[in-house]
Amino acid sequence: MDTALRSVELTQVTDWENGQIRSSGDALAAEEPLQILACGGPLAVTMRTPGHDRELAAGFLWTEGLIESRDQILGFRDRESTDCQAGNTIDVELRDGLGKPEKPQRSFLSNSIRIN
Repeated sequence: MDTALRSVELTQVTDWENGQIRSSGDALAAEEPLQILACGGPLAVTMRTPGHDRELAAGFLWTEGLIESRDQILGFRDRESTDCQAGNTIDVELRDGLGKPEKPQRSFLSNSIRIN
């Protein structure tokens, strides 16, 4: 499915206005997990609105200090995953010697909340 179609979720809402109940549709930003792999090995799972997954993965690697420049990224491969929905896994191919640290400095934790 096209990521543009997956980035918006339609939902039914009920409004109370001037003593009247009114139902209508509303568009919400969708959220799905993205599993980031580095050279085929699992690195992190983060929640995101589908789309721009390559930029998100590259930014994650850079902000976590696993790469210092975009030249260290050789390419990206979207993968099917049994752990996540189809299209929610991206494998970043890095130059030799780069990738998941042998002893991580910390665990990568990403949260999301839903407000009703």
